[in-house]
Amino acid sequence: MNNSHIITLLFLALTAVSCSHTANEPPAELSIGIIADCQYHHREHKRERYYNLSATKLEQAVHALNEHSIDWSIHLGDFIDKDYQSYQTLLPIWQMLKAPGYHVLGNHDFSVAEELKLTIPDVLNMPARYYDVSKNNWRFVIIDGNDLSLYAYPKQSEKHLASKRAFQAYQEKSPADKELHSYNGAIGNQQMHWLKGVLNNAQKEEQQVVLFSHFPVFPINGNNLWNDTAVIELLEQYSNVFAWFNGHNHKGNYGFKNGIHYVTFKAMVNTTENAFSIASFYSDKIEITGFGRQQSMILPLKKQASISTN
Repeated sequence: MNNSHIITLLFLALTAVSCSHTANEPPAELSIGIIADCQYHHREHKRERYYNLSATKLEQAVHALNEHSIDWSIHLGDFIDKDYQSYQTLLPIWQMLKAPGYHVLGNHDFSVAEELKLTIPDVLNMPARYYDVSKNNWRFVIIDGNDLSLYAYPKQSEKHLASKRAFQAYQEKSPADKELHSYNGAIGNQQMHWLKGVLNNAQKEEQQVVLFSHFPVFPINGNNLWNDTAVIELLEQYSNVFAWFNGHNHKGNYGFKNGIHYVTFKAMVNTTENAFSIASFYSDKIEITGFGRQQSMILPLKKQASISTN
């Protein structure tokens, strides 16, 4: 047995945590694996970002998720740090998942040559840049926070020029205390219209909704979408929207506002310790089991809720 396998086995023994339930509690309606900001690149670490370790960490996470009965897994953006070749290292590892694997687009996912930027959704085998998945009584909505952005499109494309105009407009009307950064993005009008249609449909079908994004929208943070306020205003119109899960802010974060849990998952790339999760969905709660640096959380599904962590 080689050293990498020994490290993986030790990691699983030390960090795998199973959700504990009472004898009378029904099983979860479904469970999914969640990873944020793998951000692999073959280079030395910078500050607390250990880029070169992320391939090994991803392999550890895949082995751990395969040991659990999960319905699917999702990566919350920034699969790579930069360079197209980085995908060639990670994709064979990701494809080792026994259950289906989905992706959210992050800003670093477009840190490739100009002529390759538009190919990234296909490289990640995504059905579209934004899409939704239904399972049991749940609707999962995958958001493209790079819809308007200064890095996701070739420099002379109309989409890039439109994004520049949008960024300038957001800057002009932004409150003085709100930070707008060029490495974040926004949800464009067409996607907002699509999102409203998906939420309307989920409400008619009495489905509970969770959204996945690379970028946070709450609490107020310099990593948020440019149009975070507009997104929150839309979500709060629907009583069946219960959570927004994202990465991007590597330290992690949490907020609760008007019945919606906003969870920022810790970045896999940070430190030498791993970070990923399994989220289990029940009729009255979402239970997040954290591995490594990611803490475990219980998110009650009600409009006035208090979070439980350990």
